[in-house]
Amino acid sequence: MRLLIFFALLGLSATLEAEDVSAMDPTDHAIKALKEGLTYLDPSNMLAWVELPRSAKKGDRISLKLSLQNARQSNNFNLASVDLDVSFLDGFRVVSIAPSPEAMEDSLGMLTMEYPITIGPGETVDFVLELVAIKAGVYVGEVSFWDGEEFLSRYVQCKIVE
Repeated sequence: MRLLIFFALLGLSATLEAEDVSAMDPTDHAIKALKEGLTYLDPSNMLAWVELPRSAKKGDRISLKLSLQNARQSNNFNLASVDLDVSFLDGFRVVSIAPSPEAMEDSLGMLTMEYPITIGPGETVDFVLELVAIKAGVYVGEVSFWDGEEFLSRYVQCKIVE
């Protein structure tokens, strides 16, 4: 719940320019964002989804598939990076990432994988992380596609059992 509220607060700072939100309780920010829907934070006509097993046994090899589709009629989407919460990866060892990013950086709790690519109208790009479950627990995190101006975010979750 904390991540959702934090995410809502980040989006509202740009969306509520005309309102004085400095005196507003943080919970009110989140409630307002939820009432309006969080989709207004997404880049227009871009779709993203995540495929990941809900659970795995320690030692299992699993795939985290991240898909990004440009549902626009005529405009390209210029992807800059794919970002993944490092806290989600605490339960896994990364075996491989495809396609290979141009660069990777672990900063501010996020693994940033740089992909300066253009996705044309109607095109879908998949990113696959091959992971090995190494530690029992429930691992949750945010994955974001960044175009240099806006994030398109989804959440990942996997329970690892002994």
